[in-house]
Amino acid sequence: ITAGSVLHTTDVEAYQEAGINELIHKPFNKAKLLSIFQKYVINPTESTTMFRSVTPQPTATSASHTSYTNEILLNEEILDMLKGLSIYERTVETFEKHSKELIAKARSVDATVSSKRTLIRQHIHALKGISLNSGASMMGRICHDLEAEVLDTTPDTISKMLNSLDEVFALTMKRFSEVGN
Repeated sequence: ITAGSVLHTTDVEAYQEAGINELIHKPFNKAKLLSIFQKYVINPTESTTMFRSVTPQPTATSASHTSYTNEILLNEEILDMLKGLSIYERTVETFEKHSKELIAKARSVDATVSSKRTLIRQHIHALKGISLNSGASMMGRICHDLEAEVLDTTPDTISKMLNSLDEVFALTMKRFSEVGN
């Protein structure tokens, strides 16, 4: 699943190079998504349960909330599914590459200019999709909070949330590495 609603030929080629079997983009049809899970997951009943368990639940956020210590770093159900795939390493490499790019893009936007904050929001939205699809729950949560607050908060708060995102990204990559070994 990609966070983008428009797919470019170069995107599709990059996904295929990474070993993708199917490609679906937002907005997606739930029946189509479940049929893809049923096609590639050994037990279709478990894939339906897994789909429901990873649906993000909306939560109230606060600009002052920058501590994510009680959050789950990785969704273990998704992690178990991923580590069983022959393309686990390539999946993690792709996640790392795209996450770094999107974080760098978000940081490169001048947050002091209110009209440019929608660019930060777009990059963070894409990162949220990549994170949640890869099982990086805590990163997804920080992205969710930042996406919700970026237009109405201070540049300092945006910077602090991006710093939190950097820290959690490092922990996430460490955990992905441990699982891969």
